[in-house]
Amino acid sequence: MQLRAFIDGLERLGYEAAALLASTGVRRTDLDDPDAQIPCAALDLVLRRALEQRRTANLGARLAALTPIGTHPLLDYLVMTSGTVGEGLVQLAHYFGLTRAPAELLLCEGEDPIRVIVHRTPNPFVAEYSASLIVHHLRDETEGRLRVAFVSLTHEPDDAPALERQLGCPIRAPAPWAGIAFPHDVWQLPFRRRDPLLQRVPEGHAREVSARTLSAAVDHSMSVRVRGVLATRLGRGEPSVRDVARQLAVAPRTLQRRLAAEGRPTRIWSTTHAAARRNAC
Repeated sequence: MQLRAFIDGLERLGYEAAALLASTGVRRTDLDDPDAQIPCAALDLVLRRALEQRRTANLGARLAALTPIGTHPLLDYLVMTSGTVGEGLVQLAHYFGLTRAPAELLLCEGEDPIRVIVHRTPNPFVAEYSASLIVHHLRDETEGRLRVAFVSLTHEPDDAPALERQLGCPIRAPAPWAGIAFPHDVWQLPFRRRDPLLQRVPEGHAREVSARTLSAAVDHSMSVRVRGVLATRLGRGEPSVRDVARQLAVAPRTLQRRLAAEGRPTRIWSTTHAAARRNAC
């Protein structure tokens, strides 16, 4: 679904879609076939070939604006049937791995403005696309009432003024983190399609899919994710287990159990925090 959305978006931006697909060996009919086996590398290859055809300023944000809700059917429906923006973003952060994007989402709910960090990706396109997509979709689902304090990017965008006009908020770049800052009151904005009863169905399915696809690689371990959270909180004191669990969208007991299973009990908090501080210096 995402490759089809990208191809459609690139075509609307004036790219030669047939040539982009030809470079991957994927046929146009494969994009509409739910049983077609499409290589994971096809999406990256399409983007590389698109940049070889010609460069488009703020390509990540432009494609995000053309990516419809439903590109990730399970995750999109799960988020949009949530009661509020805050509840939807908690679901999105928890199941973001279902998008197969090379990134994580971290929520800093104890701050004002609240930060949604696109974490663990060195790729400027992924950060720009992910942040822009969240803004567009949340704005649509709140019927235009969503306010954004600012969007933060670690890279200098191709055309910052154009990006500000497109997203309707200030852009801070280059910055130490990538993501979105929301005013605190936005967290309680209701979604137009909220339906907590129907949400139980996709949530159960998402839980099953996530459990099946959970990677055992060290880079995806809970202890590595904790280090990432601690790195974002430098200078604000050592957080509690509850603080970190909330930011990772898991229950405190789940966090403690996962750390224990990895041989990393919560007494590593101070040493991990100290290591993160050293790495940030």
